[in-house]
Amino acid sequence: MLYILYPVVEKSNAILRITFSASHKNSDIKLLVNSFKNILKELTIMHNDISEYLFSSAFASIANISSSDIFIYLKNLDSKYVFLSNNICKLSNITHQDALGKSDIDFNWGKKQAKAFRNDDLFVINNKKNHISKYLISNDKNFLWIKTEKIPVLDKQENVIGIIGIAQDISYKRVLTRNNTTNIKTPIATNQSPATIVLELLEEYIRNNYKNEANIYDEYSFIKNSFIKKLSFELTTRDEQHFFTYINLENQLKETLSTFIKNRELIVVGDGENKTTYYNHLIVCLCFIELYKNKSLREKILINIDNNVIKLMINRAGEKSKLILDTQIISNKFIINYLTPDITKYLNLNLEIFAIDGLVAAINIRLDTNKKII
Repeated sequence: MLYILYPVVEKSNAILRITFSASHKNSDIKLLVNSFKNILKELTIMHNDISEYLFSSAFASIANISSSDIFIYLKNLDSKYVFLSNNICKLSNITHQDALGKSDIDFNWGKKQAKAFRNDDLFVINNKKNHISKYLISNDKNFLWIKTEKIPVLDKQENVIGIIGIAQDISYKRVLTRNNTTNIKTPIATNQSPATIVLELLEEYIRNNYKNEANIYDEYSFIKNSFIKKLSFELTTRDEQHFFTYINLENQLKETLSTFIKNRELIVVGDGENKTTYYNHLIVCLCFIELYKNKSLREKILINIDNNVIKLMINRAGEKSKLILDTQIISNKFIINYLTPDITKYLNLNLEIFAIDGLVAAINIRLDTNKKII
């Protein structure tokens, strides 16, 4: 456990204590959020200007926080850093002196990520509400999943004068872990059609991946969840016979995933001649969702349709490792637990999944050449 003790007011005997675990598995961002709410409540009694906070002994202690997975900062209304813990500087390869007074565009997050951070700040400023976000960011060395809660700092008149951010590295929760135990196969009823199986898989996958995302407000999650809602609506309103209809795969993907294409997050390439059933187009959508939740804002996804092979990939550098699908157990949020080997065999397709540094970065769907493209 890590403790930080400091006086609430200079020359005062009143003491507040921040307590949290510095270990990965037990660190809890909620403990920090609640602690800092207490700090701000006390400090706002005295100060009307954001800069006055910096002279409190609380921030002097926090600057040298020893945890490597907790990051703390304070921004003004222009989203410029007026305080930040030293470990953020190490993460961003910038000196503490250079970071002060700078905004996210001056860090190495990339323009799109910096814009997303600014939009999150504006939400806090305009609504006087906390904001929670999850982003995959790159510091040019590796990728980190960062969960951040931003809290409005109010003066005596209840005006927003700044934003305090408490971020946590949650990468350990998102990276794939391996286990030699064989996956439990999903039983297939012999009287079920392929379309019915695909619908059930999609519904369960969506339910397990997005039921707990209601408190995430960032634009990235909003776009993703809006697409999921749209897809869910289609699954429940379409007549089952529609899912057996043959469609042009490239054209249908461009229509279904048009939002991501317009946002320049996705490129779909093909010869425009491949035909497949609509329910198999949904399989491609499911694989796209798996990649999309593992990409950073600066990255794009490419879907390449080449004869009987559909390749989905994130434009990410690094050595790819192929996952052995039937010898690994991942959480119920991972695609392997839905497209198990017995199901892919029943659907006449072969699935290859590749990871970079523990994050899924590419998926190949190989169609049975004896069947006319799925």
